[in-house]
Amino acid sequence: MKLIRIVKRNLISLLTYKSVFFISFVFISNFILTKNQFENEGSLLLLSFIGPVNLGFDVLKWLLIQLPYIVIIGEFFYRDITHRMIYIFPRIGNVKVWFTSAIVTIAIFVLIYYLLGFGITYTLFKLFGNVQNSKSILENFILFQEYTTVSLLYNLFSLLVLSSIILILINMIFTIFIGNSTVSFTLIMVFILISILINSTFPNLTKWWPVSQGVLAWHDFTYFTLYWSYVYLLLLLIILPFIYYFVFLSKMEKIICIER
Repeated sequence: MKLIRIVKRNLISLLTYKSVFFISFVFISNFILTKNQFENEGSLLLLSFIGPVNLGFDVLKWLLIQLPYIVIIGEFFYRDITHRMIYIFPRIGNVKVWFTSAIVTIAIFVLIYYLLGFGITYTLFKLFGNVQNSKSILENFILFQEYTTVSLLYNLFSLLVLSSIILILINMIFTIFIGNSTVSFTLIMVFILISILINSTFPNLTKWWPVSQGVLAWHDFTYFTLYWSYVYLLLLLIILPFIYYFVFLSKMEKIICIER
């Protein structure tokens, strides 16, 4: 099937030895920065991916996880659109097939990205974890008091995957509309930083910001629930692909003309 072949080609191009090594380095670094805060593998995984609790070091650690997948997949599709589109379309013969393959590729890549992240973190804990000299700080979180660790990990993973797909779609819309991947990446960084500032200054507005949905540390039972995030993200997953598709169609003729 043509769609499967295109998705397979995309994933092979994305998951090169270089990119897998880079992703592994990111999660190894995240483990090193988190390893003194946990008491077991469950709390380690939560603390590694729960998001920024305070301004400062937590923000840098969160950006360390969030930015790599945006860079890798954003650059790949930017080159696809601006450099290879004139050669790709004659072979595919259908814009909708290419567009569908892009969405499927994004979803699978993000899933693999976080599976690698959780897997590397868990493996490093088993190899180098030292529970005797560490203490969990999760007792201060409302969700940790109401949910089991396994349930929180499931929700954390799900929200990270969904919110990351949303971020990539927003980045790709910016890229196509502006025509510059560097500018769109900068806007995404600003997008993330604004969400952090909103949470620290106007916490009641946090739940309205797309980036916030994947930050488990900001959820509570009053204003910002897990159920809210799932509904919010699923709605965006319905709306954003349509916006992406129509923006792409509006710019496609110009892109192909430039390549010629």
